[in-house]
Amino acid sequence: MIQRIQTVYYALATILMAFGAFLPVSRFIGDNGQVYLLHTWGIVEAGKESPPVVLSTIPLLILFLVVLCLLLVAMFSFRKRMVQMRLSVFSMVLMIGSLALFYFYRRQGMMHLNADAYFTLYAVLPIVSAILTYLALRGVKKDEELIRSYDRIR
Repeated sequence: MIQRIQTVYYALATILMAFGAFLPVSRFIGDNGQVYLLHTWGIVEAGKESPPVVLSTIPLLILFLVVLCLLLVAMFSFRKRMVQMRLSVFSMVLMIGSLALFYFYRRQGMMHLNADAYFTLYAVLPIVSAILTYLALRGVKKDEELIRSYDRIR
């Protein structure tokens, strides 16, 4: 149902993860002043219109797309609360896994480019999305407990 607060949390988490899939997560500054950006699809040189990918990060993009699909399915499976809870937990685990992949590709980029790495503000989007998904999970649990309490009264 659209009027539930869980739906708002799921929608916000989905929007943040979608933005996170297209915004740079980390910035690399090389010894010669060259700037590179870590996106979910790869590390590219900043400032060019269609820069070539220096280092591919396709698994990170796939992970983001899987999380987006899970959040959308969880948002629209409001009639199946247990499935919704399982999808929420699984998507939160994958969001934390995306942070681990961010760190891994950041380290790879530092070694490959011989550059210093700095996180951008967009690196916190998976964390905020995981918090919103947790809040949605709490709301779904409250609904499930309410339904079970009505069954006991009968």
